[in-house]
Amino acid sequence: MFLFKRNSIAILSVSAGSTLTLSNTVTTSFNCSSISHMHDDTFLVCTLEDRRTVRTIDTHGNEGDIEHLPIPDKTYTVGKSACCYIPSSQAIAFSDQEQDTVYICGKMSGKGHETIDAKIPGL
Repeated sequence: MFLFKRNSIAILSVSAGSTLTLSNTVTTSFNCSSISHMHDDTFLVCTLEDRRTVRTIDTHGNEGDIEHLPIPDKTYTVGKSACCYIPSSQAIAFSDQEQDTVYICGKMSGKGHETIDAKIPGL
């Protein structure tokens, strides 16, 4: 479980008895709108008001960029975008609410496609 604060991510653990415990706080150079587990101690994050829309961060605070993603080169505000990692296909899904578009692309290849449908609610 995660809690976003300005330029930081609090990593929380949940016990069997539903008790929340702060595991770690990671300082970031960006603000975050969504986070998804990739592997081991690395997470995929969707940023706010930053041109580097999709980034990675690990539990030690090491940040990284993912290059060659066919997503718009623009900044997003709260609630306008989100991303997640799909482990079974090693793909990234990115939603752009303003364009009613979902982009799905391979993490390594950068190849992908976009789905555009004004009927996709709440992206």
